[in-house]
Amino acid sequence: MPSEALVATDEKSVLIAEDDRFDQLIIKRAFKAAQLSVSVRFVEHGEELLAYLRSGARPSETGALTLPAVIFLDLNMPVVDGWAALRELRSEPRWANIPVIVMSTLTHEDDIARVYASGASAYFTKPTSFDDMVQAIRASASPWLKPPGSDPARHIH
Repeated sequence: MPSEALVATDEKSVLIAEDDRFDQLIIKRAFKAAQLSVSVRFVEHGEELLAYLRSGARPSETGALTLPAVIFLDLNMPVVDGWAALRELRSEPRWANIPVIVMSTLTHEDDIARVYASGASAYFTKPTSFDDMVQAIRASASPWLKPPGSDPARHIH
């Protein structure tokens, strides 16, 4: 059985793995305030994230399956944590090029270096204010959510 073609990005969707319902609400509102014009879908743990990518991608106009343009990933989640999900994302060729932005409470330089060494495209410490969350989302996601034909940055430090 031939495998379906995969398009590496869908300019209109962001997938967010976050188990905390309050954080989900804040992130959803922050995306709207950041005016990035994307649809936002939440999953609650790494297993759900991987299941969505395996079977939940939507067919595009060309018949190929589309994947999210960007994945936001919390590290501390139940079932399958963000570390394990990130390892799986980076080991699977179909998903290896999807930018993964890790958002966590980690602040120690060694931990953040480990996040990048594990394959994250960007990292930010979860802000404590709404305005800071909007800025963090805008700064971390906008390089990959530019219109087709633009040249996205690969890393944000």
